[in-house]
This record gives sequence, structure tokens and C-alpha cells, in this order.
Amino acid sequence: LYDNSFSIDLREVKTHKIAAQVTYGQELDQKDVGSIHYFYMKPAFFSKGLGYPFFKHAIDQLTKLGYKKITWQALVQKPEMTRAGLHENIKYFAQHIQKEGFAYEIDATSSTDFVTLSLTSVCPEKKS
Repeated sequence: LYDNSFSIDLREVKTHKIAAQVTYGQELDQKDVGSIHYFYMKPAFFSKGLGYPFFKHAIDQLTKLGYKKITWQALVQKPEMTRAGLHENIKYFAQHIQKEGFAYEIDATSSTDFVTLSLTSVCPEKKS
């Protein structure tokens, strides 16, 4: 479905079952845009402080791949979350990744099923 797609799983220590998963890579039909294709975390892990570090790791990997623009169309995963709750989580992630040198835009109005986050790197390129 996607070109240059990668996946990371977080597993529970005792059961080895997936606790969280993120898939990321090139945005479909947009060679210069990276994307978080899928982000899932079991509800039991929402309050464990794992969400943002997991998200940031995917963004770091996309940045290493050379993407300056990254999108995430986050799906409201019912019944575990509400659209308002998802928007607040996306806003939290966006405000924190902004400290890492990204400008952000959140679209929480054009779809009832998704909240879309668009990130653009504003850091000057590091010279070797």
C-alpha cells in the first residue's frame, strides 16, 4: 500500500502481545512527504507515558530518511476514544514536537473520523 514503509511494535514483557504499533514511511503519491500511516496503543497503556516517545521515535526516523514535511491522519479509534480526546492528544504531541524544531498545523474540522496533523521542519540543516 505504501512505499518505503516501516513498522515498530511495543510488546508487553510478560505476554509479548502488542501494546502499541506505529507504521510510517513515504506518503502515498507524495515522494517528498513522510507520513505516520498507522498509530495504535492499547487503552490500558494510554496513561503510561509511552505515546509521545513512541510518536517522536517515528518522527525521528522519518527525519533521518530526509522528510521535511510529515503528515499524520489519526483515526478516532472507537469506542476507546472520542474525537475531542484524540484532538487533545494530537495537540499535546504537536506542542512537544514543536520544541524539536517543527511547525505544526492541526485540522480537526474537515472529517468526523480523523484529526490530521501536518508537521514541517523549521530547523536549519545540520552541516557535517
